Amino acid sequence: MRIRLRPRSCRSAPRNVCSVAVVRGGSIQLRTLSAYRVSYSTVWRVHLEPRWGALKLRQVDAEGVARWKQEKLDAGVGARTMLCALQVLAAVFKHARRFGWTTANPLENVHRPRHQYEVKAFTPEQIGALLEVADPETGLIVRMFAATGLRFGEVAGLRWSAVDLERGVIEVREQFTHGDWSELKTANARRSIPLPSALRELLKARYRALNHGSVVLRPREDDRLVFTSPRAASSTPTTGARVSGSRCLRRHILTPSTRSARRSPVRRTCSAIPTRLR
Repeated sequence: MRIRLRPRSCRSAPRNVCSVAVVRGGSIQLRTLSAYRVSYSTVWRVHLEPRWGALKLRQVDAEGVARWKQEKLDAGVGARTMLCALQVLAAVFKHARRFGWTTANPLENVHRPRHQYEVKAFTPEQIGALLEVADPETGLIVRMFAATGLRFGEVAGLRWSAVDLERGVIEVREQFTHGDWSELKTANARRSIPLPSALRELLKARYRALNHGSVVLRPREDDRLVFTSPRAASSTPTTGARVSGSRCLRRHILTPSTRSARRSPVRRTCSAIPTRLR
């Protein structure tokens, strides 16, 4: 389902919380990146709408929201989910106050639950074991993740014109994520990343094979993708089905006691991976 903030052109002021957030099929638009819209939509449908959707704006107060927050936390709802729910509800009231539909935002006086992210990374041994069982194409992508720290969307959207094989540098300009081209995640995401010598040689060999033996060290005019989908046209970016690192780890490396590491991003290994694996 899609939640879209009610436009200013509405003739009458909305009467309740649900009418501020106009429900439509799809995802949620609350000044957020498309990668988070589906999860925000689920939070609205599961947690927010049943409790707050039918209430009038003036019936929602800080005490009630704080009590509801604590009840949810005591019932086992995660701090991250509750933080997301409070952000969505706060955005709804901010929008309503902006257009004069309410004079207060009760969320301003509600403390947010603390949520600490635990960043996990594959160990060099796990990366080495993964490379042993991966096919050459997947292995090259895994090396790219581990040696550069690129996000998956940045690797999927990488073009040869952004790869300087002479200087050994990648220019991160765009990304392909959730089936579409999009802006980079943050302003600082536009950056230059040096390539380890071993990875640069592998990319040179790949580009040489792509061009039937010839290689241009600075292919600035070549907008072809570096990694493409194996089941689609050569202009289609690679997908998660190609980069099945987590699946390979579960099958070949992880024991039942270490299953929690299955969500560890390969790119987090960039600072720890030894040179011999790059």
